[in-house]
Amino acid sequence: MFAVMRFEKLKTFGNIGGVESHCLRSRETLNADPAKSMLNRWIVGDGSITSEVKRRIGNRKIRKNAVLAIEFLLSASPEYFRPDHPENGGEFRKDRVESFEKAVLDWLTNKFGNENIVSVVTHLDEQTPHLHAILVPIDPTTDRLNASGWLDGKKALAELQTSFANSVAHLGLKRGMERSTATHVRISEYYVHVNSPITPELPKILVEPPPAMMLGTSRIEWAQIESDRLVSIQTSTLQPLADAAAEQKREKQRRKKAELETSRLSRLLELERIRDIPLPAVFAMCGYEIDPDDKHQYQGPLGRISTETKNGKAKFYNHDRQKGGGGAIDLVMHLEEMDFSGVCAFLGGNFNADAISKAAAHKAMQEAKDALKQPVPLPTPDESTWLKVREYLIYVRKIAVTTVDKLYSKGQLFSDFRGNACFRYGQEGVELRGTTDHLWRGFRGKKTGFFSIWRGDITKSVAVCESAIEAMSYAELNPDASVISLSGLGGKKLVEALRTLKSKKKNMKIYAAFNADIAGDEAAQRLIVALPGVERHRPLIDGDDWNNVLQKVKETQASKTLFSPQEQNGIRGANPDYLIINDQKIQLNN
Repeated sequence: MFAVMRFEKLKTFGNIGGVESHCLRSRETLNADPAKSMLNRWIVGDGSITSEVKRRIGNRKIRKNAVLAIEFLLSASPEYFRPDHPENGGEFRKDRVESFEKAVLDWLTNKFGNENIVSVVTHLDEQTPHLHAILVPIDPTTDRLNASGWLDGKKALAELQTSFANSVAHLGLKRGMERSTATHVRISEYYVHVNSPITPELPKILVEPPPAMMLGTSRIEWAQIESDRLVSIQTSTLQPLADAAAEQKREKQRRKKAELETSRLSRLLELERIRDIPLPAVFAMCGYEIDPDDKHQYQGPLGRISTETKNGKAKFYNHDRQKGGGGAIDLVMHLEEMDFSGVCAFLGGNFNADAISKAAAHKAMQEAKDALKQPVPLPTPDESTWLKVREYLIYVRKIAVTTVDKLYSKGQLFSDFRGNACFRYGQEGVELRGTTDHLWRGFRGKKTGFFSIWRGDITKSVAVCESAIEAMSYAELNPDASVISLSGLGGKKLVEALRTLKSKKKNMKIYAAFNADIAGDEAAQRLIVALPGVERHRPLIDGDDWNNVLQKVKETQASKTLFSPQEQNGIRGANPDYLIINDQKIQLNN
């Protein structure tokens, strides 16, 4: 099994826009299955590739003919993604795709730097799963566009291929032949070769006779040179033919398989529609009467039969015969003592297509409703990304090392495989924060708990904040205050929790410490109305949150400058005279 990597240099924003269209599938891709397009997923970015490339380049000077971005296509042999049936194009094992995704992300991050990666999308709607990655080649040493540092020269390209192969070797994948005479084909050229309807003309090749006096090893060298020359001449013509022939063969196999699968699914669909015929209609057809005192009970020749719906499926049970089953087919088998073929003929002959279709549509609607009730899977800890997340919280968000490490050791804070900071809200919910230049915030699971930091007996106040990072920041600024983060939770559950805290400690203050914006003010007002006695604690500057305040405090502490009186009032919490940060007391002017 081999690892596959192709790349293409993008020198204009127009080319990048074309890549964006391809990744978003807004233009036709002939070897893609539209029915599977919903399986494609963004791992990095959200599809705004052109704008992300421009944002990453920023105000840097762009040289004429500079490479603005590089597009990578990364994949592997079909035998890796579907080891049991490599010939079945379009199939794949989910666990192997996820392992490949993780390995590719790790390689891209280590090779080019996390900040340079603006887009990674997985395509699962073609014959074999593959990833499209877009990165901006900004050299970390010079802070300039420098694609040549990674891509120029045979040695650099060979090392790039070897590096990628080494990063996926643990998956059982290996590198292609080194120093092969095969030439690199651009990604866009490959698709052109496959879909081109024009039959290319074979070039006329002139073979010169060897020099008459050439002997021994000289003749062998001459033959090798002529062979290489012929290969180079024919490659540009024969390669498109080879690509098209291979794709046509795969397409023929896929079409044949699709026809067989369509026939099989059609038969299954008919059986499912028959099976979904409502049980009351079957009872009526077989001469059974509903019990006037219980609409779920039926009486007939075989005695008393009850019905119920369990996990979205209709079931029945004959109490007199102590036998049961599920669906219309089983019920007719039981009532009429028919075999499977007889049941299908009986139901198909007594119920028209419209009735069967309505029954199937009703079932599909119920299954869709049940699916929507299922919670989103929670992210799981990934130790390989923790150091990156830890550095982000400490050096970018300016949160103390002791705070970060303590929450991590308690399991309240961890990182997932994409390098997001994850904060636990009870046992069933996790708040996620992106740690790249593309800032984002999300929530997974059920919102049934809170993220909190408790001070125990030294607690003088409790502050309610909007997110986990703001709660951590507030806790550092106010060392005798406990904090609760909502992340969208609230209502009766929050009010009851705060009321219980206040009843246990009469003099405890409760602050609505939301952000200094309209949404924060409105949320604070709702809390104050619901629980009298709550006070508003608002960052001084409009638009600020408590992490902004913490960063300003740390910057001021580092530069040893004093706060203005107005700024001191803005960062002051329950302690009016000083702040304690990293075990250091910072005196504030009054």
